[in-house]
Amino acid sequence: MFRVLIRLTIFCLFSLTHYHCQAQPKQANLLPLDSLRKMKSMSFEEALKKPNKAYRVGLDKDELEKIGLLKNANVQYIIVGVEQGITKLPKNIGKLTNLQVLKVTRNKLKTLPKSLGKLKHLKELDLSNNELTSLPNSVGKLQHLQILKLYNNRLVDLPRSFGSMLQLQQLHLGKNQMKRFPISAQRLKKLKEVNLMANDLKKLPSNLEKIASIEKLKLNANPNLNLQDACERFSQLPALKFLDLKKTSALPISLKRLQTLEMLIITYPTQNINQCITILTQLPQLKYLLLVNSKPVDIPTTFEKFKKLESLAFFMTIKNIDRGLVYLSKIKTLRQLGLMFSAYKSLPAELGYLTSIEGLFLGGNKLEKLPKEIGQLTNLKILDLSSNDSLETVPTEMTQLIQLKRLAINNQKLSSKTRKMLKEGLPNTQIMDFDYKSFKQFTGWMK
Repeated sequence: MFRVLIRLTIFCLFSLTHYHCQAQPKQANLLPLDSLRKMKSMSFEEALKKPNKAYRVGLDKDELEKIGLLKNANVQYIIVGVEQGITKLPKNIGKLTNLQVLKVTRNKLKTLPKSLGKLKHLKELDLSNNELTSLPNSVGKLQHLQILKLYNNRLVDLPRSFGSMLQLQQLHLGKNQMKRFPISAQRLKKLKEVNLMANDLKKLPSNLEKIASIEKLKLNANPNLNLQDACERFSQLPALKFLDLKKTSALPISLKRLQTLEMLIITYPTQNINQCITILTQLPQLKYLLLVNSKPVDIPTTFEKFKKLESLAFFMTIKNIDRGLVYLSKIKTLRQLGLMFSAYKSLPAELGYLTSIEGLFLGGNKLEKLPKEIGQLTNLKILDLSSNDSLETVPTEMTQLIQLKRLAINNQKLSSKTRKMLKEGLPNTQIMDFDYKSFKQFTGWMK
């Protein structure tokens, strides 16, 4: 009897240990997102042959239907071909539990399967440019989702479970028909970026202002948006630093209540200019400003009242450019200036007043000459003259820019004499046709 009890005990212990081992889910060997993004996509056929190395896979419409064949592969990134008329995702997509990134863009998706919520490791979901009118409630189960891109669909609202995606950091809903956010959205403590451009908004979706973590908000191309109401509501966002109001209505006085705002993009007004700039100069933390207009405009003397402005870009033509440069030179904190994508053929001598400027971006104009006073900008480290195809010579005074590190200029258009002068006069300056690095640094905050 005693031996029977011992054998029974050993059998039970073995059974429990075996059950415990079987019950534990296999630990996924997840790669960093940066590594996945840099990888080359493997074909469907290759993925079937090498399932353990099929980290990133590209699929067409027919292969998407056979996605169940990859359930035992270590697929972590799927990108589906565009413009293939795909109207739905297969239900068994939820079996790819190691999936971190899913991109199905520029198709005709109308609905999503509930099984999407089973992708427990999903961090980025891009379903932009489809025909979605709603999301399944199961998306709330995507506990690790960080980036959700739904640009250019037909969404009016989001499911109640939306507030359960506690790791969400970026939400792109541009070009939809958004009217409201679920009250649960206020639980999203990590959501920093919300894009609502081109939603034909008349007022902000309800509950948006309750997402206190928002730092970046894009509302551009909503011409009927009540900005007075909007500014009063998102003045409740304590972390808001970036705001895009391009192609919206006139700026309200309530904008000055945005005490934390550091970066702003607006369409420069053709009327009530002084009032507009007075409002902007009352933003105590404003450091980056982009002003856009398709029409030539004047800038007023009130520009000199900016207290912390470091980077200023005009994507427009300034009519009073001579006086305007004098006003700008009085902004003591200004270090980068862009006068880009306009029709300037020349710039006045007042350019020499900008002695504190370290980066000057004049690309995309029609410049034929530069004033000799440019040599007075002795603090200049970056000068962008790219895409000025009529600029064949520059003044010799440019060789006085001894701190200049990078110069972008169309070398092919310059005379051999000018090229020699620049090479010998600026021996420590890197000269190139286009300075992508500096341009990206200057405009990077605008995206």
